[in-house]
Amino acid sequence: MGGSQVKRYCYWCDKDVDYRIVEKVAEVEIRGVRVAYPAKIALCCECGKEIYVPEFDDANIENARRAYQEKVNHL
Repeated sequence: MGGSQVKRYCYWCDKDVDYRIVEKVAEVEIRGVRVAYPAKIALCCECGKEIYVPEFDDANIENARRAYQEKVNHL
């Protein structure tokens, strides 16, 4: 792929845009248990708002699920 990425739709800009990837620690509550997990988000290069990238969403959900399982198994 050589570093190029597919443009994604930005709701706020109302067009397909380039985006940058940011990694952060996100938190979510699952079944009453608060967990932190590594998450990737995409930010529009034009307006700076978060945009939806399905692959990141899928990976973030899986990371949250793993963090929940690890925490529950250690309680």
